[in-house]
Formats: sequence, C-alpha cells, structure tokens
Amino acid sequence: MSDALGQDDGVALFSKRLSDWRDAIVELQLLRQEYYLAGTLDEANEIRKKYDAAKATGNEKIKELKLAAAQAFREKPREGTDYHNFLLNCLIFDLEQTEDQTMAYELAKALNTRPITRPDVARRVGMSHFLNSDFDTAAKLMKYATSGNDDGMGTLKPYLDLIPRLKPLWAEEVKRREKDKTAKLPRAVVTTTKGKFVIELFEDEAPNLVKNFVKLAQQGFFDDMAFFNVMPFQFAASGSPNASFSGSPGYFLKNEALDPTKRRGNFRGTICAPATKENGNPYVAGSIFMIMFGPYSVANTSMYCNFGRVIDGMDVVDSINRSHGMDGKQVEGFKPDKILKIEVQNLRDHDYEPEIIRPE
Repeated sequence: MSDALGQDDGVALFSKRLSDWRDAIVELQLLRQEYYLAGTLDEANEIRKKYDAAKATGNEKIKELKLAAAQAFREKPREGTDYHNFLLNCLIFDLEQTEDQTMAYELAKALNTRPITRPDVARRVGMSHFLNSDFDTAAKLMKYATSGNDDGMGTLKPYLDLIPRLKPLWAEEVKRREKDKTAKLPRAVVTTTKGKFVIELFEDEAPNLVKNFVKLAQQGFFDDMAFFNVMPFQFAASGSPNASFSGSPGYFLKNEALDPTKRRGNFRGTICAPATKENGNPYVAGSIFMIMFGPYSVANTSMYCNFGRVIDGMDVVDSINRSHGMDGKQVEGFKPDKILKIEVQNLRDHDYEPEIIRPE
C-alpha cells in the first residue's frame, strides 16, 4: 500500500479513510441538492455527470475504508474499537446483503486474526472461509458457532456435513491448478454490464466443451445475452437464447464429466455446463453455462461438466443482479445484467470446431 501514512499504522489509516469517505458522502448530498435546484435541463445533466463521478469515487473510498479497517485490526486486534465494529458490520453486509464475497473474505480473514468468542461472528467468518474453500478454518469456526444460541446456527449443518467430501476434491483441484500454470490454457475476457472478468478454460480436461465455447464466443453468439438465472450463494447462469434452461444453439454436446479421472472440482468461480439429466447424463447443454459463487457439491458429479474458472474479476461476478431472493422467489422487477462481448485469447494451434449432437 503506497500511502503517506505507511504500511504499519492501520489505525491512523482507518481514521484518514473514514474522514475521506465522510467527505465523499457530503459531496454527494450537496450535488443531489444542486440537481433538484438546477434551473435548466442542461444544468441538471451536468450536475448528474458530476454526481455519477462522485458516486464512483465514493464507492472506491468505501472499499479503501474497509481494507484500512482490516489492516488496523490485523495490527491491533482489539474488540470494541471503531474499526472492529466497522469490520463486523461490513462483513454482515457484504456476506449476506451485497454478496461481495471477495471483500467479505478479506474482512473475515482479518477478524480471524484473534480467537473469535461470539458464535454469530464465528458463523459468518466460517461461512466466508467455506465459500473460499478454506475448509479447515471453516470447520473449526462452524463447529464453535453451533455451540452458541443464535438464530442462524441451523443453517450450518449442511455445510459442515459437506466439508469432509469437499476437502479431498479441493486438494486435487489445487494440484491441477499448479499444472495449469504451465499448460498455456485458452482464456476468455468477458465484458458485461457490470464490468470485465477473465475465464481460464480447462482444455486438457474438457476439450470439446472448450472448443464449443470458443467457437460460439468468436461468432458473437453470447453478445447481449442475459444472466437470466442468478441464485444467491449459488450461481449465475447465462448463454441461453431464450433466457431459460431450455435454450440452446440447436444441439447438445457429449458430457466430458462422465470420465471421473478428468472431472475438475467445482468451487467458487468454476464455470460449468449442466447435463441434460436424462439417461445417465450423456449430454450437456450446447451453450448454457453457470458461474459458481461458492463450492457446489452436486456439480462435482456427472450432472455438470466443469470447463473453466474465473481467474480475475470475481468481484464483478459477485455484483451480477440476483434474479431470486434467499427465499427462492423471483425478484420483482428483476433487470438482468448482460454479456456485452466475449474475447478469446491464448488459443492453441488447432481449430476450435466442436463435435455436436443434434436432437433426433
């Protein structure tokens, strides 16, 4: 961190960032008042531009403030301080409301600097570690949390029960990611209405599915397609011409996840294609893909084919508008985010023509 206060004075940095953020809030309030008092439409439009720019600056200020609070608590882990209380409130908000799991994990790791004595905090910090595949830490915190009397404790058991199954899968995935570093795998830069993220494609394990994804991207097939089904804590789905799980480019693909020796694990950021779920899952959807917000145990089976993972911009994925609430009901007035374009890079020296299966 290149700051005049240095890297070893988190408390002072938090105070400075807090002051900066408050100044940004005041500026937004003043611009809002100016907007309503504008004498002409042109004046209002100019003020609106300033407001949008100030809002973007304010969003960056709040991120800086959160990170400063995390730094302060790591250096001086004292409960009851302003930065500690701020950390707790932000963790709850980012973990459970905005689902900015990238930021939530930074805050959770900072709070875990010292032993956590509150079951409700242990539950949330444990859940954040679970979503990010730190299963040993998650299990320890979740087990402690279940000893407390908190309304949310009943939600922990399913996750605790999954950890013994997910741990060896994650250990294998870590090994494969090490191999990926020298494999020169293709990548896809996905530009959306929320920003960009980068996918690394698992061509060595799911070559036909990767060929299909690359070809469709090059044809502009995904351009302007909606993230039509986005479930909290689960996944964001896109790639369907009719904005449903029944959509397709007119064909299916062989399910390369049927071979367990090549099947990749499914964790936060994994990209997968759903199987048709008929007759032993022999086929997967021709264009639909899902991006996981956290580990998804069912997708570690032949019911899904994992063919890539987000390696940069997962915070952008986190920000995609949810189509459903925590209760599973459709969000009223849901406005889906969209893919604007997908650019493929680092392709290998061969054609990317997939083998497809036409429905009879």
